[in-house]
Amino acid sequence: MKRKIPVLILCLMLIFSFSACADDNTVGECTVTRAFINQDYIETGNEEAGIVVLLTANVELDCAEEDKYEEVIELLREEYMPENFGNLKLKTTVSENIKFNDIYLEESTVYVDFKGENLSGGSLQETLVITQIVETLTDSFSEVKNVRLLIDGKEAETLMGHIDISQPFVEGIISTGASENKEPAI
Repeated sequence: MKRKIPVLILCLMLIFSFSACADDNTVGECTVTRAFINQDYIETGNEEAGIVVLLTANVELDCAEEDKYEEVIELLREEYMPENFGNLKLKTTVSENIKFNDIYLEESTVYVDFKGENLSGGSLQETLVITQIVETLTDSFSEVKNVRLLIDGKEAETLMGHIDISQPFVEGIISTGASENKEPAI
C-alpha cells in the first residue's frame, strides 16, 4: 500500500501537468513575413535590389496568442542572413536600444508602445524602424489592418523627431523597393 500512494501521486501530477499544457493556448508554428533592410541600400543608396526585403518562413512561436505580435517583432532584432541567399546582406534597425512597453491588438489595429528612453536617430533610421515593424506586422497577420505607434502609452507626433506617427500606418512608409522571398523553414 505504501508503494501505491507515491505512484498514485506521480500519476495525478502528470495528469495535471498535461491538462495545464492543454490550457496553455500557445501559438505554435505559424508563417510570418519579416521585413529586413538591404544593407547595400544603407551603404550606397542603391535601390536596385530593394530597400526592404520581406522574408517569409515558418517559425515556432512559444507564446500565448495575444503575445504573438510582440514575439514576431522581437524576431526582428536578429541580423539575419539565410543560407543560399546570394550576396544580399540583410540588416535590422530594431536594435537592442529600442525597447517596448507593450505590443497588442485592439480590433484590427496593433499598438506598438515604445519606451521613450533611447529613442533617437536620423530620419533614415526612423523611417527604416517604422517600415520594418509595420511591414512585418501587416504582412504576417491577416487580422492586422493597421499599426499605431505610441511612446510610453501616449500618442506622439514623431518617433525620433522626423516622421509623423500621429496617424496609424496601413503599410510601411517606404512604398517601393520591397521584394518578397521565401527563406528556408526554421
